[in-house]
Amino acid sequence: MLTEIKKSILNIYEEILFKDNFVDRNTGIVATDKTRKLATYPYVGSKYGKAKRILIVGYDIGKDETPNEIQTLENRSDIETNNLRGVNPHIGGTYFTGLYFLKDDLNLNEFWEDTKSTKYGKTFNSILRKVPIHPSENPLSYIAMTNFFKYVTIGRGERNPETNEIISRRGDFDRIFIDKEREINLFLTEIEVLNPEIIFFQSKGFQDLDYKIKEHLLKKGIKLFYAYHPSDYSRAGGNIPENYFSKSTFEIVK
Repeated sequence: MLTEIKKSILNIYEEILFKDNFVDRNTGIVATDKTRKLATYPYVGSKYGKAKRILIVGYDIGKDETPNEIQTLENRSDIETNNLRGVNPHIGGTYFTGLYFLKDDLNLNEFWEDTKSTKYGKTFNSILRKVPIHPSENPLSYIAMTNFFKYVTIGRGERNPETNEIISRRGDFDRIFIDKEREINLFLTEIEVLNPEIIFFQSKGFQDLDYKIKEHLLKKGIKLFYAYHPSDYSRAGGNIPENYFSKSTFEIVK
């Protein structure tokens, strides 16, 4: 199943983005706006489909991590193979999102109860850094991830060699469509391939998700949730798992 999913993802990117050279299949650079590129394929965990199917959707990519090329499906496997004690705030929050929705499937209720409060830390990644033992089952192996806005400003998150300044990682300027119809088509086709039972949107911006997209997903029987990005430290106490999922997570029902 997993191999077929990955083949299908490669095929839809070929048909929707690469076939007419809208995006360069090697560098990811967009033909009509050479300041932006497709930085990565989606992430599909090695055990996706073996438990409840969870798709986590970010608003935008955040950083151009692979200059001059697209991050491949294989390269993204480091999300689940990296040392959990060193994960960044985003992946820490993504781990706990997977844990929250999969704790029954993976028999991880005891670990959830032990880590959901401030016992080990006040943020997702600090908890993972300090908890004595991680479960053998990694929730990150069972989820998939993609982004709603597909393109990133080239070099975002890196130092500009001309000005010596870091190109901002704030995503406001990358939350735009270059070809809305094409990009919405790609997003919805990804969902067809991944066939999730739950979609979790990592931004409050998704509360204003386009009505037609929302209705399409709800009619498919997918449960939709959204919360602010897990690396957002402006929310007092919000990055503690029990706070994030009880106070800040909202189900989209209509």
